[in-house]
Amino acid sequence: MEFNKENAQKLINRETYKNFILAYDSSLLYDKRKQNKLIKKFVEFVKEKDYKIYKDYDPVSFIDNDKLQPIFLDFLKELHRSNSKLSASESDIEFQIRLLKYFLAKLDNEDSSVKVDELLVERFISYCVDNHLDWLTNFKPVEYHMGGDRWDEDMGKKWSSFTLTNDLA
Repeated sequence: MEFNKENAQKLINRETYKNFILAYDSSLLYDKRKQNKLIKKFVEFVKEKDYKIYKDYDPVSFIDNDKLQPIFLDFLKELHRSNSKLSASESDIEFQIRLLKYFLAKLDNEDSSVKVDELLVERFISYCVDNHLDWLTNFKPVEYHMGGDRWDEDMGKKWSSFTLTNDLA
């Protein structure tokens, strides 16, 4: 089955994808016109980036769905880059910082051992930029069905390192 707008809409309705969108631009969830444009562009992006999934998409395949999460994040990053006045690399870092902020807040809400405030988040981001730029630029908070790294555990390790380094533990 070919990956199409209906498949993309179903993905966007999943919590994982909603979280990605909320980190990028929350208005996309509430404006149907913007959402329809996003879906159309995403289908074209999948066609361009992974033609095999586009052509032979299986909506019940965990493998296909696991592959589409990072593709969707790359898609949002590219959208961000195209709408930014910054250089491509600066825009990419800005996008990654948005993701990091959103998912750190999400982790804060879900895990009582992680408590943050806005100032602490800014310090953590500076810490990541200064000490873990490769990790930050590659941060993808995907939730795989078929194993793989867990973004929350990975972020928790960076958070622990940050708190220990700054005597915040």
